[in-house]
This record gives sequence, C-alpha cells and structure tokens, in this order.
Amino acid sequence: MIATINVITCIIFDMLTTVEKKHTVNEETTGQFVKILMMQFTNIALVVLIVNMQLVEKGKKLFGFLPIFSGAYPDFNS
Repeated sequence: MIATINVITCIIFDMLTTVEKKHTVNEETTGQFVKILMMQFTNIALVVLIVNMQLVEKGKKLFGFLPIFSGAYPDFNS
C-alpha cells in the first residue's frame, strides 16, 4: 500500500512541477525531489504510527474488518 501511494504521488508531483514553471531544469528537479521526499517520509511515518497505535480494544478490528488502530501501544511513551 505504501509503495502504491508513493508511486501515485510521484506522478502527481511530476505533473505539478511542470505547472510551476521553474526557470531551470535543476530547479524543477529540486522542487520535485523535495515534494516527493516529504510525502514519502510522511506516508511511511503515518502508516507505521497507525499500525502500531491502539485506539480500539485488544482483539477487535475497526469497523469489524480493518486491522488498524489495534496495535500494541495505547499511548506515546518511551
């Protein structure tokens, strides 16, 4: 799922970068790189957080079929 979302966002950011009308190819590449880097980092961090966070009771699933928010950590402590 992470890889699919990252590929889709890379395609969208590629289209957005051409719309920005940067003056050089280097500026376009740098702009696209920064956008993709931030999105991939956020995507991976949020997925790991959601998978390991416990918001529903132990053994239950969200909406009866989604195994998210049923991790081992009920709060943010070390």
